[in-house]
Amino acid sequence: MPDTAGLLINKVNNFPNPFNNATTFSFEHNQLDNILNINLSLYDNNGLLLFTRPLSAQYNANRVVSYWDGTNANGGLLNPGVYYYKITLFNGKETKVLANKLVKF
Repeated sequence: MPDTAGLLINKVNNFPNPFNNATTFSFEHNQLDNILNINLSLYDNNGLLLFTRPLSAQYNANRVVSYWDGTNANGGLLNPGVYYYKITLFNGKETKVLANKLVKF
């Protein structure tokens, strides 16, 4: 993806979904040479924020892959249910947010 269209996110995925104990989030962006602040936030079905954590990205790669162990901010395992995740990217000028559903069994 060229770096001329502003901040773009695509090919967002988490696998497996539904998950049992862990899942991996992945996505692509078009900011190959820019430093990005990337955060993953997880919410329960009532909209309560369970945690936010930064994701690391290589600055010479346009694909971000991050493993999550299925725990909340206190390190406890989540109960089975429906959750929502939000990935936020900021490149110093623009912010992009993508959200989707996540199911734990």
